[in-house]
Amino acid sequence: MSLKAWEDFAQEPLAFPIGRKVYTVPPIGLVEAIKLEQVLSGDDKSLEGAPAEDLWRLVLGPVWDQMVKDNVPSEAAARAGMAALADFRMGRDAAEAAWEAGDNPEALAAAMAAKLTQASTPKPAASKRSRATASASPTPKPATTRRTTSPKQ
Repeated sequence: MSLKAWEDFAQEPLAFPIGRKVYTVPPIGLVEAIKLEQVLSGDDKSLEGAPAEDLWRLVLGPVWDQMVKDNVPSEAAARAGMAALADFRMGRDAAEAAWEAGDNPEALAAAMAAKLTQASTPKPAASKRSRATASASPTPKPATTRRTTSPKQ
């Protein structure tokens, strides 16, 4: 059995239309993904106190530098960074919500809720529940082990 090529089923890269240009973010590479996971978990403190652009450069790769070169609006660049980070951590629906909501936490939560409501994910099958209830009769006690003896003859 041969497996399909990764590119046959991988999701399309994120593409941010800003102005008259579309910035396409390459997938986060393995080395960057490991570093990003370590930064987000707190195991890597190298970005602590660093400017936000250091995180955006890690998440967006060369697209960040192109955005800086093109002098895109700062809010657009920040939204792209947030969306790419959301895509990495939570998936495409979260990325789209972050792009549309920006850094407003209330708007992001509302957008995420709307995206989740729209998603047509099948519900997991209900698990079988025990029929036991608190009013069920208790387990019978084991028989006593005392032996009876017959009268001596």
